[in-house]
Amino acid sequence: MDDTSWQYYSTECRTPTATGHDLEVWLGHMDYTVSGGRAYFDDVKISGKFPYIVHDGMVGTSIAHFIELVEQTPSLQAAYATKADAYLNFLENELVPRWESSSYIGNTWASLSSGTGTYKQSTQFDAFSHSASWTYLPYNQSLAFARMLLVLHGVNGDATYLDRAQRNGQYFKNALTLSGDDYIWNYAYYTSTPEDTSHANLDVGAAREMYQRGVVFNATDMQRFTNTIATRMWNGSTTSPAVTKYVDGSGDTSFSKYLVEWTQYAQWKRSLYWVVAEQYRNSSAQSGYDMLALARIMTWDVAKLLNQGFELETSFDPTYAAQWYRVGSSSTTAYRDSTNAYAGDYGLTIVSTGGTAQSVSQPWEDWSPSTSYTVEFVGKTDGGSAAGVVYVENLDTGQVLASEPFSSTGWTSHSVTFTAPSNTGDDVRIYIANQDPSASGEAHVDQIRIRPTAEPW
Repeated sequence: MDDTSWQYYSTECRTPTATGHDLEVWLGHMDYTVSGGRAYFDDVKISGKFPYIVHDGMVGTSIAHFIELVEQTPSLQAAYATKADAYLNFLENELVPRWESSSYIGNTWASLSSGTGTYKQSTQFDAFSHSASWTYLPYNQSLAFARMLLVLHGVNGDATYLDRAQRNGQYFKNALTLSGDDYIWNYAYYTSTPEDTSHANLDVGAAREMYQRGVVFNATDMQRFTNTIATRMWNGSTTSPAVTKYVDGSGDTSFSKYLVEWTQYAQWKRSLYWVVAEQYRNSSAQSGYDMLALARIMTWDVAKLLNQGFELETSFDPTYAAQWYRVGSSSTTAYRDSTNAYAGDYGLTIVSTGGTAQSVSQPWEDWSPSTSYTVEFVGKTDGGSAAGVVYVENLDTGQVLASEPFSSTGWTSHSVTFTAPSNTGDDVRIYIANQDPSASGEAHVDQIRIRPTAEPW
């Protein structure tokens, strides 16, 4: 090293095969024959390179999601099926077994009861560089691996994978404390220190994955996790948002940027988009984590509408499309419809009652003033005279900015272009309704979004 300012350095070495050697660390000059020079050292340490189940779980979950996507998407299979098969073979025959049957690590699965289980430290090496007496891993570490197993079960149907995921999920759920209407929990079973915001990404990410797949966690649990960040951790600001360092609402706000999995809870709290988006508004991506965070922000971009395909439900009514609001309608006249979906599992159906207008709406936010935008959607009807319509209205001025009626009985793509108001404070909303509410009939809509006309998506 030859820098005149503090720099971080690292190098690698391998310990002898045989035990009993006396090993030393030496600090000195690179060239001891030169006089007058000084070298300064600080924070010197040696750390072993060990495998961690949490890292395998995090990487493995992303790989498993890719495999599942290819399997479920015929248009991807010609290009990616071979790679997906190779990845699946790696996960099934290399990654999963090494934590339960490898000679190096041993079996780290711990069956705690008929309904709970988790992963523990390997007894063959001390990956955590301490002499603590605890056995079972912190919640986030085992949950990351359990999440991977659950996604893999969706691909190969392995009952053991599902069992491990369910029991680990239940182990974590049993550790949650209900405080008011939100959850708080500790970092691990052996400490009273609350879980921190960053590591909690793995906890809430696994919980949401389990909820989506009908395992352990339900809609009420999702709302409680949402309440944790929305009412306990977040400072309530949408212009300078910050969240506390720990899930119980304590600590400083230094972890406010680490919200990748928390972002997904915007399904149940729209304003979480702002909490995350503002962390990156004036910064550029510096890491893979930042890139993932930006991708999540794009997923929940309120300017392009949330829940565009109506796949997501509220925590209180599975027929109610999350982030869409019923206007004069009910669960029988405006609902997520699995029998009328253009893509995915659900579309939206509006049923005319032959009287009062039935509709749903969503606030349109974060748009640029006096800019051209395009509404796009796929729609069809049952052939009734009520037909359907999608329109954008400025509630402050009463002006309908765009309107696109549809009456075809087959799925048809529609688009309409309009100019956003000049006043950014105007309350603008998009509506899905029957074109003639006095007549009978059903309207079906799917894949709806708003985009800047000059942009392709």
